[in-house]
Amino acid sequence: MIIGIHGRMRTGKSELARLIKAHYESDFSHVRIASFANRLRQECAEMMFPLHGKEGARRIWDEYEDSYKESMRPVLQAVGQAKRMLINTDYWVHALAEDNPDYGNHSTLLIIDDVRHENEARWILENGGVFIRLDASRETLIERGATEERLAHFSETAMSRITDTEREYAHRCLRINTSGLSVQGTFKGLRRFITELIMGVEE
Repeated sequence: MIIGIHGRMRTGKSELARLIKAHYESDFSHVRIASFANRLRQECAEMMFPLHGKEGARRIWDEYEDSYKESMRPVLQAVGQAKRMLINTDYWVHALAEDNPDYGNHSTLLIIDDVRHENEARWILENGGVFIRLDASRETLIERGATEERLAHFSETAMSRITDTEREYAHRCLRINTSGLSVQGTFKGLRRFITELIMGVEE
């Protein structure tokens, strides 16, 4: 089972993913959080630090990103979009599936916390998953630390409107506005519906 979470920066995607993981860990044999950006970071690391091996390159990348996150973000955005455009729109979808080969198992719950493009949402829904859209007002996002420049980037606006995929799979799509809500409040508002969709029972 797959749960995919979409939302602009500062809507609470990662925090919600952690709460979902903690809540449903006892219901599945394997529960983990994954991201399309994980392979992206690994490939960027190996490209930037080719002499340090896979693990060494990733360790160095993570250290730099922890210290200079805003400087590293444009690299991730450029490489991510370039591979989508020049190689395959589903490049990162295929990479995530390859890194998580048990995503289709009933005993596995895979929570993806960075759905940014419609093809990613479609892959999740076509594989029987659940899609969650987190909304928030622009004012709320700015108050939480977002910037106008980052909110304007293509990766933040690609799914700014409800997509055809969401309309097609509306019965497995959830939507909540997080403005004025804590992440716990967001999860409380979604929990009953998530349980019905992934467990087939009412909470």
